[in-house]
Amino acid sequence: KGIDIKEGLPAPRKKKSSFSKTTKNPSPVAEISRKNYTKRLNPGDIKERTIGILGQKGTGKTYYTRQLIERMGDGCVCFDTIGALKPSNCKRYEVVQQNIEQQAIGWGVLSSHTKQSISINLKRLIQKEIVIFSDTALRQADYNDKTIAIDEIADYVPESATKSQEMERLIRHGRNQGNAFIFNTQRPAQISKNTLNLVDILVVFRLVWNRDIEVMEELLNNIGVTDIKEQIHKITNLKKGEYKLYSFV
Repeated sequence: KGIDIKEGLPAPRKKKSSFSKTTKNPSPVAEISRKNYTKRLNPGDIKERTIGILGQKGTGKTYYTRQLIERMGDGCVCFDTIGALKPSNCKRYEVVQQNIEQQAIGWGVLSSHTKQSISINLKRLIQKEIVIFSDTALRQADYNDKTIAIDEIADYVPESATKSQEMERLIRHGRNQGNAFIFNTQRPAQISKNTLNLVDILVVFRLVWNRDIEVMEELLNNIGVTDIKEQIHKITNLKKGEYKLYSFV
């Protein structure tokens, strides 16, 4: 069932770097087991920040993203790109392939005005349609003090394909309205660098593809990490459910 646009509508930086201090480990990075996924990131840590979650398929990034969204409580707007997130705190909607722009208008208005957390499942859409939907929806949207979560951000702001200009604009300027952003991808090398460089907190699960490793080397260099080769070695050898967390502050 597609979105009923009447349902739920209302009545009339190179940055200075420091690493997370939320771990007892004196190392600037932390490896954490699955059961402790979100222990080091609380809602207060995320307010008005951008969280980037990177990791190849099957490493645990989707589970981590879901847990983080659920800990945020109300006020979340979730773009569930392939229908895999399904956060329990969100009322769920799904886009069908007919009248995509009309559904997008309804979603943009609804997601702006509701106080509850909601998610939109876009699994029926191809990448071009995802861009059309997000651009149309975000032209209608006016987000304030929201947590906006985007699964597989590379489908919205790819480096070398048609991108959603409105999504890029929202991530760049949305914090001025008190919004926080959480996005993930299994394809870091395919994300627009302009978007990736906006990340404040980086959560890295195992990555092994050469192009993704090159992106990680550049990111680590930008935040002043000196033992880049050692960090990359650890990232490529992380087990399922383990990650490293970097804070760009």
